[in-house]
Amino acid sequence: NTTEKQLERQPGGFIQGTPRKRRILPVLTDNQDDRQPVSARELLTFPYNVICRVRSLFPSKDTTIGTAWYVSPQVLVTAGHVVHDRRYGGWAKTIQLWSPERQQWENALNWTCTADWEKDGENKTTRDFGAIKSSIASTAYLGMEVVSDDVKLSRCGLTIAGYASDKQREGPQMVRATCMGCQPQIGRAHV
Repeated sequence: NTTEKQLERQPGGFIQGTPRKRRILPVLTDNQDDRQPVSARELLTFPYNVICRVRSLFPSKDTTIGTAWYVSPQVLVTAGHVVHDRRYGGWAKTIQLWSPERQQWENALNWTCTADWEKDGENKTTRDFGAIKSSIASTAYLGMEVVSDDVKLSRCGLTIAGYASDKQREGPQMVRATCMGCQPQIGRAHV
């Protein structure tokens, strides 16, 4: 169970502590579009500086935009469809990361997704997870813990941030939404 100390949060829902230490940000889904832009100044601060824009080029020559975040100095977590998507011919041919920390594009070294997503992704949306290895190490990273049975989450404010494809018309724009009240269920959380 999550302790009261772990649930102490700064404004915006982030757990207190130093940027170089592991942090926990639960995963959830949000049915309401109350996304707000993250300012250029905020992009340079933790935790936003460890959330990257992902540009994937697929065999069909389609390019997609996604989000990934550092969970260790060189490894990022993302959605499986960011690295492997049957609609675009399977595995991404190249992946680039735009890091707010460095303000430039960099090449990914390699990437993977869950075996279930690779085999039957369209029917396994709850297993839509992937990982990317960056060519450049980050100075900070954000840990992740998925909590499915903790009723204390209903009292938390949770923030999700990323590069939503419908918000990328004028260049990289990170958006965020904070939700109050989470209803845990097995395998996912709803707000």
